[in-house]
Amino acid sequence: MAVLVHNQSNKGALLDLASSCLPPIAPWALWKHGPLSGIIFLGLLCVLSSLHGAPAQDIQSEATRLKDLASQVVRKMQGQYPEDPLVMMLVASLHYNNGQSSQAQPWLEKVLAQQPEMVDARLMLAKIAHERGLPQECIDHCRLAMAGGAAPPAWFEMMLSAYMDLGRVDALLEELEDSLKGVSLPPDAEFKLGTARMQLRQYALAREHFKRVVDALPEHTQAYFGLFMTSQRLGESEVAASYEKRFRELEEKDRSRMMVINRQEDELSGLDLVRDSTLKTLMAAAQVWQGRQALDDARQCYEQAIELNPDSMPIRLALENCLATSGQWEAGLKFFQNRLQEEQDPARDAFMLGRLYARQGDRDRAAAYYAQVIQLSPNWAAGYQAHAELNLLQNASLDQAREYAAKAVELEPVAGHYYLLSVACIKQGDLRSALSAIQSAVRLKPQDARYGQLLQQLRSRAGSLSNPQK
Repeated sequence: MAVLVHNQSNKGALLDLASSCLPPIAPWALWKHGPLSGIIFLGLLCVLSSLHGAPAQDIQSEATRLKDLASQVVRKMQGQYPEDPLVMMLVASLHYNNGQSSQAQPWLEKVLAQQPEMVDARLMLAKIAHERGLPQECIDHCRLAMAGGAAPPAWFEMMLSAYMDLGRVDALLEELEDSLKGVSLPPDAEFKLGTARMQLRQYALAREHFKRVVDALPEHTQAYFGLFMTSQRLGESEVAASYEKRFRELEEKDRSRMMVINRQEDELSGLDLVRDSTLKTLMAAAQVWQGRQALDDARQCYEQAIELNPDSMPIRLALENCLATSGQWEAGLKFFQNRLQEEQDPARDAFMLGRLYARQGDRDRAAAYYAQVIQLSPNWAAGYQAHAELNLLQNASLDQAREYAAKAVELEPVAGHYYLLSVACIKQGDLRSALSAIQSAVRLKPQDARYGQLLQQLRSRAGSLSNPQK
C-alpha cells in the first residue's frame, strides 16, 4: 500500500491546469534495479582512485555521504514508527541496496506477517531467492505475488529464469499463454522469453520477441544475434544475412567501446545508482511522514530530494503540496529563494516561487517570478502556461493571458494548453476561437470530462447565438 500525496488546490480556483497528478513513490521502489553492494562499489572506487586521483576520491566521498543520508533517514523513521509496514519496507530496501539481502529478508517477513497482501514484499523475496540460486523458492514467491494482483512485468522475468533453471520452461509458457497476450514486458524479459522460445525450437515466436527487444533497444547486440539465428532456422537466408550483418556491426562497436572504456564514466554511473536509491528513499520517507502529519520532516526530505534531482518538477510539486498542508510557506519561499540566488536552476526555482506566491494570493509577486521564468527559459511552455493561468484566475491582463496561452500551445501542443487557450478566448468573448481550441483538446485527450463538457457548452452557446429567439 503506497502513501499518496494529496493535491490541495486553492479555494475558488477556476483553473488548476498546472497542478500535478503525482504518482505515489512506494518505499520499496528503490530495490527494483537490483542490489548495489557498498563493499564492492566502494572497493572498485578505491582501485580507480589510484588511477584517477582526486576525482575518484570525490566520487567515493559523495557515494558515502549519500548512503549515510539514506541510512539516517530510515533509522530516524524506524525509531519513530517501528511497527509501520511501510517503514519496515524502507529498512528492507536499505539493506537490499547495500548488498545485505540476508538482513533484508527478516524485515520482509515481518511486513508480510502484518500485511500478507503487500505484493512488493513478495517480489523482493522472490528477487532474493533468484539471486541465491533458489529457483523453486523464487517461483513460490512469484506465484503468491501473482495471486495478490502483481502485474506480469513485475514477476515474469524472475519466474521465467527460475523455470529455465529447472528445465521446465515449456510448462510455464503453456500455463501463461493467455495471460501474457497483449501485455507489454520490459526488453530484458522479452529477450529472455525469446531465448526460452529458442530452446523450445519455437523459432517464429522467438523472433517476435527479439523484434520487440530491438524496437525498444535498437543497439541490443544479442537480440540481433537472436534474430539472425531464428531467421536462419526458419530458412529465411536473406533475412538472416541482414540480421547477421547488423549483429556483426554492433559486435564490433561493442568491442571498440570496451577497448576505449572510460573508467571515470563507470565510476559516475555507479554514483548515479547510489544517488537514485537515496532519492527514492527520501521521497518514500517524505510521503510516510506527510501521511503521519510529521510535516517538518517531510518538508526537509522533499528539499533534500530536490537537491539530488533539481530537474524533477514532480518532486518540487510534492514539496508544494506539503507546504500547503503544513502552512510552512515561509520555509518554502526561503528554500527556493536561496536556490535562486545560487543560480543552481533559476528557471525552475523562479517557477516555484511564482507558484508559492500565487497560492498565497500575492498576484504581483507571482507574476514577477513567472515573467522571470519566461525571460530565463523562453522555450519552456510551463512559464507561459502559469502566467496565463494566473491572469485568468484574477480576470486581469486578458490579452496577455491569451497571448501566453497561445505560446504554450505553440511550444507544447497538448490538451491542457488548448483548454487554457479556449478559456482565454471565452474570457475575451471570442467563442469561435474558443470552440476551435477546445475541439483540439478533445481530439488529443477525449477521455477528459472537463474538455467534453466545455465543448458541449460552447456548441450549445454557438447554436443559440446563430438561432436567436424572435
